[in-house]
Amino acid sequence: MGASTTLASTQAIVIWTMLVLLLAWMVTFAVLAFRPHTKDLDQSEQRATSSHALPVSPASTILHVIASQPAQLPAKPIETRRHDTTGEMEAISAM
Repeated sequence: MGASTTLASTQAIVIWTMLVLLLAWMVTFAVLAFRPHTKDLDQSEQRATSSHALPVSPASTILHVIASQPAQLPAKPIETRRHDTTGEMEAISAM
């Protein structure tokens, strides 16, 4: 056997392995895509009937409670002092 025959047989094995994996992948997900979704339909029907049974509370009462809370003031006022009030920079000597 020459080097080209060994390389060709190795490539053929890899090609056929990848082809089989691709076909298995396609068949698996095609079966999953076309199967009936009876479980999902039952859950969606249960959600539709149960959503009307829950009481609805208006959001305005919740927002009113949030808005009516008093704001807390800081214990100490924040000082805002400027260190440089002239607006000019000092000269720096370069060596």
